[in-house]
Amino acid sequence: MKKLLLSLFAVLLSSCAWAYSAYIGGIYYDLNSETKKAEVTFKDENYNSYSGDVVIPSSVTYSGVTYSVTSIGSCAFLECTSLTSIEIPNSVTSIGSNAFAYCTNLTSIDIPNSVTSIGGYAFYNTAWYNNQSDGLIYAGKVAYNYKGTMPQNTSIIIKDGTTGISGYAFESCTGLTSIEFPNSVTSIGEGAFHGCTGLTSIVIPNSVTWIGSYAFYGCIGLTSVKIGDSVRSIGSSAFSGCSGLTSVTIPNSIASIGNHCFYNCSSLTSIDIPNSVASIGKSAFSYCSSLTSIDIPNSVTSIGQSAFSYCSKLTSIDIPNSVTSIGTEAFGGCSGLNSIKVHWNRPLAVESSVFEKIDKTACTLYVPKGTAMMFMSATGWNEFANIIEYEDGDNAHYITIRMGDGGELQQSVELGKIYIYKVKADEGWTVNTLTFNGEDMTGQLLDGQFSTPVITGNAELNVVFKQEASNIKSMKQTEATKVKVYAYNGTVRVAGAEDDAEIEVYNAGGILIANGEGNCSISLDSGIYIVKVGNETFKVGL
Repeated sequence: MKKLLLSLFAVLLSSCAWAYSAYIGGIYYDLNSETKKAEVTFKDENYNSYSGDVVIPSSVTYSGVTYSVTSIGSCAFLECTSLTSIEIPNSVTSIGSNAFAYCTNLTSIDIPNSVTSIGGYAFYNTAWYNNQSDGLIYAGKVAYNYKGTMPQNTSIIIKDGTTGISGYAFESCTGLTSIEFPNSVTSIGEGAFHGCTGLTSIVIPNSVTWIGSYAFYGCIGLTSVKIGDSVRSIGSSAFSGCSGLTSVTIPNSIASIGNHCFYNCSSLTSIDIPNSVASIGKSAFSYCSSLTSIDIPNSVTSIGQSAFSYCSKLTSIDIPNSVTSIGTEAFGGCSGLNSIKVHWNRPLAVESSVFEKIDKTACTLYVPKGTAMMFMSATGWNEFANIIEYEDGDNAHYITIRMGDGGELQQSVELGKIYIYKVKADEGWTVNTLTFNGEDMTGQLLDGQFSTPVITGNAELNVVFKQEASNIKSMKQTEATKVKVYAYNGTVRVAGAEDDAEIEVYNAGGILIANGEGNCSISLDSGIYIVKVGNETFKVGL
């Protein structure tokens, strides 16, 4: 235990800044000549200068200049074991971290309501603090508690007007099960609820603008967190080790997700990253072993080292072209990945360890059309056995052309232009119908040519052919009928037929697969079909 206390004391010392510019009335001050403000400070780390009863004045005069005393600096009275009481004026608004730590004989403190912030461990191991019966103290507009001695199943409502929860305020209060924040709270300090294993859910109000590092670290009982819409920053490891956490709501106000922020949140199944986030920190979601999906928005420019490492249930990722850097092992150990889709026209430079311990023979890499060869020769990407190009529908537009003689063609087109096609039937066949985006435009087929309307997006051109009559009698019958067959969007539609006309549909192998009667619509898979309507025969492509 002695070794542990010595270690803690060394940590406290490391955070102290030893500086003073004046010694007035038995108190050391750091004076700011520009703001005319004074901060109570300490002479040096080897000299415990304060003892007995100390009264801090509201102002001091030095070299003819008057300064207002507004703060008690970090470590100002650290380990002043002979200090017995302290009187703090209403001019003081802040008390720094470790300010009175280890003042073992300090029994009396009067903290005015002017104080709006108190640093971590400010009163650690003082006689006054150790004598607090319930371990929970309200000082001015700041709530703090360092004892960790809280009854089981304790619920706390922070009083209205409290503006901040100071560092390590409720650290290791394992009996704390719920806490309610007023809308006056703007900050949750570093380690404020560190190790509060009994907490089950947290609603952080919209008034809060930042959450400190380690704020909810190790809260293993925490199952849900709703973060208010004003939070701009989540500190490193803020929710690290919250192994029971299943859901998190992150607002659009967040610009970055800190290092280790959700590290080892092993019950988290999904999380929505808002499009305000520009960076995902180191190991931010590492070892989130239940995470099955993640949506990386176009706002993200950097993915940190090991950001998603060992998310073993993650099956697919889609990385936008806004990302300009990916840290080592960012997706290392994601053994369940079977699909990775990227959107760069040139491979992003990455190290091979980015996808370490992923089965690259089972995981398919999808890349934009025309880039596969580049990815096949780029470090970190060339280890994937299956690299498949895809068409990016957001950036390209096509006319899909289906002809009765089989197959289909996709032609890349530009918006705002008109395209001309020559349509020619095979011997023994003639054009029956021509549709563009499902609209009959057969009448616009002139001299075997068809001009499209102005292209406004993806389109479909479909031509249905009709078998020519073999003799004069049937020719007259054919000319007398007005049967039309249309094919569009997976459906063959017959129009102009007699009510009792028999409809038969054959596949390319001559097998009857569907039938109907009169004017009807028949849904079919893609392919080539022969449609018989009474004595007439049509050939369509879907």
